[in-house]
Formats: sequence, C-alpha cells, structure tokens
Amino acid sequence: MKYQIVSLLVNGAGAANLLAAHSSGSVFSLSFDKDTLTQTGVVSDDQAGPSWITLSSNNGGKKAYIADSSGENAVSATYDVDTNGQLKNAVLGKSPTGVVHSALYGNGFFAGARYDGGSVFTQRLPLDDNSPVLDSFVYTMSSPGPNADRQQSPHPHATFVDPTGQFLLVPDLGADLIRIFRIETSGKLTECPAAATQGGEGPRHGAFWKSTSSETTGLYVVNELGNSITHWSVNYGQCLELASVQTLSSYTAEKPGKAGTKAAEIQVKDNFVYVSNRGDESFGAQQDSIASYSIDPTTGEMKFMELTSAHGYMPRTFDIHPDGHLMAIAGQTSSNVAIVERDTATGKLGKLVANLEVGAVGDVNKGDGLNAVVWV
Repeated sequence: MKYQIVSLLVNGAGAANLLAAHSSGSVFSLSFDKDTLTQTGVVSDDQAGPSWITLSSNNGGKKAYIADSSGENAVSATYDVDTNGQLKNAVLGKSPTGVVHSALYGNGFFAGARYDGGSVFTQRLPLDDNSPVLDSFVYTMSSPGPNADRQQSPHPHATFVDPTGQFLLVPDLGADLIRIFRIETSGKLTECPAAATQGGEGPRHGAFWKSTSSETTGLYVVNELGNSITHWSVNYGQCLELASVQTLSSYTAEKPGKAGTKAAEIQVKDNFVYVSNRGDESFGAQQDSIASYSIDPTTGEMKFMELTSAHGYMPRTFDIHPDGHLMAIAGQTSSNVAIVERDTATGKLGKLVANLEVGAVGDVNKGDGLNAVVWV
C-alpha cells in the first residue's frame, strides 16, 4: 500500500498542487501530475521579498498567508487558494519589516519572527491595513555570542505552536535561546522562561512529535550554526519547559559538512525527522543534502538513518505531502523544486520523480532565490 499511493500520484490518478515563494516578489502555483511538475500560475502583489507561506483551512476553503522579509515598506499578503492551487482575492496589509517565518495560533491570530529586527510580533486576522500589531517583544544582547559573525544580536528565526495550542515557541539563532510564550484566550502572549541551547548552536527551526504509544511529547530543533539537531523533552505546567536530551550532527563521518555549511529546515513525519543541509555539496557541485533520522516510538530518541541528495543548491525549505509519500525540496540558490519519493514504512527518501526551475536562479552570496515551498 505504501507504494500504491505514490504510483497513483505519479501516474496521474490525481494531481497535487504546491505553492513556491521567490525572493523576486512572486509566488508561483505548481502542479505535480504523471511524474511532471509544471508552473500553473504566478502572483506578484507589492511584496518585495516573499519569505514564508503559512496555510490555513476553514469551512472547506484554504488561505495562504505570505510573509515579507523586506527591510522597508513590507507588505503582508493573504490569498484564497482554489481547488487548482491558484491564488485569488489578494488582501494586502502593512507589515513589520524583515519577517522570515510565521505561524497562525489561537482563534485567528498571526505571529511573525523578525530576524534582523530581533523581535517577535503578533497581529489579529485578517491581515490588512486595519490590523495593528497586538504584541511586540524586542530583544537585545549585551555582547555577541560565541559565533560573533552571526550572533552579534538576537535573531528570532521561526514561530510555531505546540501540539496543545497553548504555547508559541521561537528559536533565536543569535541568542542561543528557544523563547517560549503562553497563549492567552485574548490572543496576547505571556513570556515564559526561555530554554538555552549550547553556545554557538544557533537554533533556527523546530517541530514537535507526539508518541502514539506513551504520553511522551518531544521537540526537535535544527541548529543552523552547529549543523545539528537537538531533541528536547517537553514538560507542561503554567509554562512549557524544555530539557535537552540528545544532539546529533546533520552529517556523517563519511560525508562531513565543510566550512560554511548551514543546516536549515526541519520536519517531523510519524516517527521520522528530516533536516536540510545547505552548501555541503555532498552529492556533487551544487547538490546539497537531506539528513534522515528515525524516532524511537516510545522515548523519542533519534537515530541517524542516511544522507540523501536534495537535488538542488542551498535547500532552504522542504515539505512532506500530507499522505507522507512525497517530499518537495526547494533549492534556494538553484531556484528549483525537486519531488522525491518517501517510503512511509521506513521513512527513507527515494528516487527523484520531478524537478522544475521556478523563477530566476539566485546568487549564493546574496541569499536570494526560492524561499519556500508547500503542498496545498
């Protein structure tokens, strides 16, 4: 059965749609069908730097919220997503600048991480010119962190919600902290004590996991500067508390990361966790990697499984199809979306089934190109 669904998608029993955001200011609609990935639409609505795509489903419909990483005159964009994956009915609003990641939480609220602004902010939906900032937490540091070039100031890099919906977490790459907030019924945030990572790790993104055989909840955080992944135990009370359990490299002894490599995205699917590596070129010139790990179904302990090709250069994001049988990988600098098979039983990634250049190729020194990809 695990191969049958892949076969149905590849052989055209039903097309699957994706969205991809490009730093040039465009968001592309893509369709995957019969082992072919095609561009089916594009919107460009005053956003100078679409950086992240957050999806919601309500009353049978879908919306896409596009964050803007622009340093000035930033614009949030909200779209309806139709059944063909096309973006319709744009709603634009003023946004804080430099938003690199976002999440929805509570009963209609939006949270964004401002990397260069060193802050976390929230707004009430809808995101239009009448949606003021609800909360803003601005951080400073008295001195640089261990990695002085990258940790001269706080750099919140992601916002995501725990499985209970009661807490919002924000990895801060610059401060080596995972910031934790309790979500109040009003949508306001109450700051809890942060969890400190090892110095110089630079936490970037995170994903939760819940055991189906015990009461265990785990958090997995990818560390950009440390090129590693950390498993944190989770304890609930008035505040969510984290304790570091295990840290593994995102590379192997046979294929070690070279100088300048940067771990990027992390996703959990069932009892497996995946991390993308940027700039390692483990599979040839401008061919970076995805690291795969198994998760013990009871304890949450990680075991490294394998390193496979990302089929692109500087894979900033990737997304696993809801059915679990495909992974879409966005190479930022190569500006391509690669679709690979995934075995739902073993968690292993398989062959490349489609590949498409989307938008203009980026410049590795500028960090531009394809910023995000999601299945819709």
